[in-house]
Amino acid sequence: MKTLTTILSLTLLSLVVACGPGTRTDDGGTPDGSTDDGGTDGGGTDGGGTDGGGTDGGGTDGGGGTRTLTSLLPTSGSTTGGTAVELHGEGFVSGMVFTFGADACTGLLVVDATLASCLTPAGAAGTVDVTATWPDTFFATLAGGFTYQDGTPEVDWLQLTLPDGDRSVAPGATVPVEGLVFVAGVTEGAGEGSGIRVEAGFGPAAADPSTAPGSFTWVALAYTGDRDGLNAGDLANDVYAADLTAPMAPGGHRLALRADAGGPWRYADLTGSDDGFLAADLPTITVTSPASVTVDGTIDVAEWAGATTATAVDATDWAGNTLDRLLLKIADGNLYLGVEGVLEGGNVWVVYLDAQRGDTAGLTDPTLISDGAGVLDDALSSALTTPGDVNVDLAWGTVDLSRAADAFDDRMGWRDLSTPADLGWIDGSGAPTVCGAAACEASVPLSTLGSIVGVPVAVFARIVNGSGQQAANQTLPPDSPTTPLVVTTLLEITP
Repeated sequence: MKTLTTILSLTLLSLVVACGPGTRTDDGGTPDGSTDDGGTDGGGTDGGGTDGGGTDGGGTDGGGGTRTLTSLLPTSGSTTGGTAVELHGEGFVSGMVFTFGADACTGLLVVDATLASCLTPAGAAGTVDVTATWPDTFFATLAGGFTYQDGTPEVDWLQLTLPDGDRSVAPGATVPVEGLVFVAGVTEGAGEGSGIRVEAGFGPAAADPSTAPGSFTWVALAYTGDRDGLNAGDLANDVYAADLTAPMAPGGHRLALRADAGGPWRYADLTGSDDGFLAADLPTITVTSPASVTVDGTIDVAEWAGATTATAVDATDWAGNTLDRLLLKIADGNLYLGVEGVLEGGNVWVVYLDAQRGDTAGLTDPTLISDGAGVLDDALSSALTTPGDVNVDLAWGTVDLSRAADAFDDRMGWRDLSTPADLGWIDGSGAPTVCGAAACEASVPLSTLGSIVGVPVAVFARIVNGSGQQAANQTLPPDSPTTPLVVTTLLEITP
């Protein structure tokens, strides 16, 4: 159930006339000789004041205070009873009784003069009157105030609690989602209620999931615990949560929540389902366009914000040669590569890429490369071995720091590995490499890489000697420092 602050519009329910002890009035008659519209009842007063004759849904008690029953939430529940309801009105006191049809509800708690809660009794399918009766027999009735529903249980209440508002995130970022669900007779108490499904999903910014559910990509949420409903300790609501992955496409995306208990889906927004569902009240997750990287050999913090990174954990065993950090970022249709460290003595930074991890295209490992005709090509013809699910398609490397690559450069740049005996040199004018004194930056179009949206690009880096047959102990992402030629861990980024 929703918290006690929930208010249901009075216009949703018709109210019948409230009566004083032993009498019922309507708005068009004059009972017991009294005058109409507020006259005395039977020529006298009820404890010194009018008893509510002529007032719709309640009246004034003998001390001058108003006594009414104005609304209840929810307005429907199972025929088996046990639906937790809030009752709203005025003048509530201890000792009063609330009846649904002919039977009183149970577990009544009068919270204050305007709010009470209880559990509905069992009833036959259909609509019944709800009546509040005070200890002095004064009563007020909501005509047709509650509907008993037979058959499959339905979700009585649902609320999206996380995220609690609009958000801006990077493409593919993790978005925690949480929702609360209440099903009468099912979710109360500790433990997961049976037969409940809760899902969340992203859809177009202007889409309504209740009318166009197919435009959303739905993900199942998992039960994570319980949370109190109307009363402290009742554990009436089940909590469901999951980490969703934000869309890759920049722009606004609507995030929706739905649940069912075997019946129809029920949708909820940030305010909960008691006041209806409005798609406009769902949070909008705005996927921001990542900043471009200027390939200039300097790792600019702002440009590389949101990058996927790996940092060395072992000190180098090759003096004057380090491989400190590896960075990957996707922006503007390019894969950007950053490498930090130092390099000397004819040694080489080499980076190998599997453009579509899990596919069968590419080389099973770099030992199959046999092109020794160029300085970088010779180093890429290495003794490195890779896991069985990795097939390398492209490589990058440099022998030098503090310079930019030529369009076709023997010592630095990108190489196509599709012909391992004669590596293809990728034109540096469209796939540049620039190195500073302690870092290199490079980029390559995703179209050249042959990557596919949603399929990870997997990358690993090493420091090797000129022939590629030896490697320093520093590896990125970190692998065993004692066997650096054996690759077991890769850094992934998903277009």
